[in-house]
Amino acid sequence: NFGIGTTSPLAPLHVWKNGSGDVEIARFTDSTVDGNPYITIGNTNGAGDGGAIIYNQTSDYLRLAVHGNAAPLGLNIANGGNVGIGTTSPWGQLSVNPNGITGPAFVVGSSTATNFIVTNGGNVGIGRSAPAARLEVLLPIDGVTAGLRLSQSNVPTTRYWDQVWSNNGGTTALQSQVF
Repeated sequence: NFGIGTTSPLAPLHVWKNGSGDVEIARFTDSTVDGNPYITIGNTNGAGDGGAIIYNQTSDYLRLAVHGNAAPLGLNIANGGNVGIGTTSPWGQLSVNPNGITGPAFVVGSSTATNFIVTNGGNVGIGRSAPAARLEVLLPIDGVTAGLRLSQSNVPTTRYWDQVWSNNGGTTALQSQVF
């Protein structure tokens, strides 16, 4: 093991610096103004296994990529703090570009219980894993729980309209309640 700043290295390369707050420990640069210095993490078989941390000097963003992928399919952090997944130009605090992926663009939940999903085609599902329309909401059929609420007030108990589904004798009906 090789130690810099320590006489007791705990890994093949162990760098230690005494200090508090933000302390620069290492600096990696290249000799060109428009180069993209990077650090590769992985094995030595040459098959592109592993990952990389890449800094793009021209566009001023940091990319975390898997398998040394030079395309912008990884996680990209722009200079202003915006984060992009699948894009090197995030236009919001979190920007997801689903181009080139096979799964959904954004999911909350798990593969067995999807609470919220945005598909590659832009469809949004709440309680649905494969929404067939721009907005599809899986409503409870209990006659009590509101599946959809439109409000006109910040007070949740005033000025709202609910849609409640009920199953009366095998017939499903939609009930509107205006308060």
